[in-house]
Amino acid sequence: MPEQILITDPQALKEKARQLRLEVLDVTTRVGSGHVSSSYSSVEILTALYFGGVLRYRSDDPHWPERDRFILSKGHAAPIFYTVLANAGYFDRKELEGLRTVNRRAEGHPVQAKLPHSQMRLETTTQSS
Repeated sequence: MPEQILITDPQALKEKARQLRLEVLDVTTRVGSGHVSSSYSSVEILTALYFGGVLRYRSDDPHWPERDRFILSKGHAAPIFYTVLANAGYFDRKELEGLRTVNRRAEGHPVQAKLPHSQMRLETTTQSS
């Protein structure tokens, strides 16, 4: 998996966004479900962040301490988010075939604990009497 994909040519970034749109349309059509319009309205933002050199990440080291954190607040844009993560090298694109399937990485809405760059930790505390 690549460390980070960087596209510096504006035309190449536009083409990457177009390719991501086609992937979202393909995967949502195959599973017969998903919010294409929410994904399409986010594609340029995610393309710029992940492939335009804005976000610092290492897909081969998802817990890299110096990485930037991205918070997706629009859960209906999950198809584009998963597609971008797969294209960035976080997981195999074949996993997109399980889009919107419970107990798979690409469920209907992102589940932090199932994503490769999750920082969710279980911590226990004890109370003294």
